[in-house]
Amino acid sequence: MTMKTILLIDDEEDIREVAALTLETMGDFRVFAAANGFEGIELAAAMQPDAVLLDVMMPDIDGPTTLVLMREREITRDIPVIFMTAKVQASDRRSLTSMGVSGIISKPFDPMNLAAEVNDILKRHSERSGGSSSGSDKWPAASDKNAEHADHRETIGAPKMSCEVLAACGFSKEAFLENLDERLRSLKAGLETIIDASGEPLESVVREFHSLAGIAGTYDFPDVSELARRGEQLLHGALSEGTVRAEDVAAAKVLVREMDALRLSAVV
Repeated sequence: MTMKTILLIDDEEDIREVAALTLETMGDFRVFAAANGFEGIELAAAMQPDAVLLDVMMPDIDGPTTLVLMREREITRDIPVIFMTAKVQASDRRSLTSMGVSGIISKPFDPMNLAAEVNDILKRHSERSGGSSSGSDKWPAASDKNAEHADHRETIGAPKMSCEVLAACGFSKEAFLENLDERLRSLKAGLETIIDASGEPLESVVREFHSLAGIAGTYDFPDVSELARRGEQLLHGALSEGTVRAEDVAAAKVLVREMDALRLSAVV
């Protein structure tokens, strides 16, 4: 069977590297990556991948906007797209699903099961589009490499990953903790500059909380991931409502301190 090509569009370098390596080693995919939507659209047009994994929240141009622009171009219109997102609210997922994507994978994703999840989503897409026979030939449910882990699968994106898988791919918790220190410093500085809901500092802080929720879970730090998710939800309302409450900023600072405490305890 011909190796299938996946285009991964995500602004988070760690996510791109972890996802690409696990898809290639455990799913026999050929993976290309783009760091933003504009680059991704051009790569999709040039490469014609079998599918696109598309992050929802990215700076400059987000996932939904990227999808709309892909659909406007005939050459990329019919490429199957799977959203990847840390958004867990039912209303958010309904809104994303209504855009006609093949499926949604939650962040943090499980590297051990990512390839099987992608295969399963695209197999269902193929069956809906042109019949179960051709779909089954094109998208097997799982390769032998990841079938042995099938008993670990519960729901899409369940953070039940193996540290050994990341270590084998060249990633370590120690490196993540060093990076986490820098990211928390950045969050603290960003929270100090938030004055109202109209400026870039608020958007930047919300994006950083969102990004950290995904990458922390992937590195098997679920408590840090949950705190970051709460920080995103806390301040995302300010973006929508146009008003920043001082108590919300104060609560977000507390969440950052709690994440830093978890980082210090993990380092020790």
